[in-house]
Amino acid sequence: MPRVACSGGDGALTAELEEFGHDLREVTAHRVHDYGVTPDFRSHGIVS
Repeated sequence: MPRVACSGGDGALTAELEEFGHDLREVTAHRVHDYGVTPDFRSHGIVS
């Protein structure tokens, strides 16, 4: 599942792909390092 979150106090956004177990608890998250999030939210987003 895709997730976009603030990565710190500076308001920078990070994109991650979350992995869930069979009980729907988060197992891990993998950061998408080269995902270009724009400050005005005009990014195309992640389709899963």
